[in-house]
Amino acid sequence: MKADLLWSRDIPAAIRLRHPVDARSLHEDLHRAAQQMWRPEEPFRFEGFFGSETKVYHNGDWKGLSLRSQGGSLERTDPGGPGLEEFKDTALMSHTPYIAAMLREWNVPIRSVRLLRLPAGASIMEHRDTYHGFEYGQLRLHIPVTTNPDVVIYIRGERWHWEAGEVWYGDFGSLHQVHNGGSSDRVHLVVDVLITPRVLGLFPDSFSGYAERADILYHEMPCDMPSAELRTLECDFRLPSTLVRGMFDVDDGIIGQLESRFYMKNGDLLWAVDGRDVVRLAPLSGNRLAFTGWTMERYFDYACHNGRISRLDLVLRCGREVTRVRFDLRVA
Repeated sequence: MKADLLWSRDIPAAIRLRHPVDARSLHEDLHRAAQQMWRPEEPFRFEGFFGSETKVYHNGDWKGLSLRSQGGSLERTDPGGPGLEEFKDTALMSHTPYIAAMLREWNVPIRSVRLLRLPAGASIMEHRDTYHGFEYGQLRLHIPVTTNPDVVIYIRGERWHWEAGEVWYGDFGSLHQVHNGGSSDRVHLVVDVLITPRVLGLFPDSFSGYAERADILYHEMPCDMPSAELRTLECDFRLPSTLVRGMFDVDDGIIGQLESRFYMKNGDLLWAVDGRDVVRLAPLSGNRLAFTGWTMERYFDYACHNGRISRLDLVLRCGREVTRVRFDLRVA
C-alpha cells in the first residue's frame, strides 16, 4: 500500500455527519417499537464446521430490536454476514415510519438497522467490530435516541459523548467500549451501510480532504446472469480448513481440507462446504461472484474455457491490498 493512503485508523475516531434528524420523531418511533420484546444483542455467528468461538462483550443487559436484518428476521439482533439470505426490513420497520423515511432519504445501500439499548449502570467491554471501516467497504453509523450526560464511549482511547438526534460515524473497527453511568437507558439507532459516493456525501465538507486520500472499498451492485450461464460455473474443489477459519471465524479443526462445491439450486448459484450450503453467490461484472450479505472485501474471480469454468480464485481485499487464493477445480 502506498504510504500516502489513509486507513480508518488515520481518520478521526468519530465524525458527526451533517444529515439533520428530528429527535422527537425518532423518540416517537422508539416508543412504538419498544412494545416488542427486546432480545440480547448478539454478534454474527457462522454456525461452523468445528463449533464456534464467538465472544460476547457484555453480560446480556445490552439488548436490541431489529428493523432490518438478514432474511428480515425479528429474532436476529446480529449485524449479519456472508450467507444465503439478503438483508430485508423486518415487520418492525413499519412501526417506525420516521426512521423508514429517513433511511429512504439517505438512499444508500443498507445492511442491518437495529435499536440497541444499554440500561443504566451497564457497560460494553472493550472490543473491535471486525471488517468495519473504509478499507473494508462498510461503516457503522450511530444515532442516539435516548441518552444521558453520563453515557460515554471510548474509541481508540478518546472519550466521546453524543447527544440525541445526532448522526455519528465511529471507527468501530478499532478498540472501543461504552459505559452508561447514568440513571436512564441509552438507546442508539445503529445502521450499517455499504460505502458509496452518496454515503460519503453524508459526511461534512471537512471530511473531503480525508476522502481524497482514504483507501476506500466501494460497494458494487450485482448484475443479472441467466441460469444457464450460472450453471456453467458448477464445480468442485477442496478448501483448506485454515481458510475456513479466517473467513467464518470458527475454531481450528483437525480436518486438513473440506470438500467444497458450486452448484445450482432453485435458480441460485450456491457455495456448499462439507455438504452444507453456506453462501449464495451473486454475479458481478468482470467474471466475479459476490458473497450475498457481504461487502467487496471478498469475492470469487473466475475464467471459463469451452463453456465451463476453468479457473477459480478467492480474492480477499483490504482497501487496495489484495490476496488471491487459487483452487484446483474438478469440473464434470
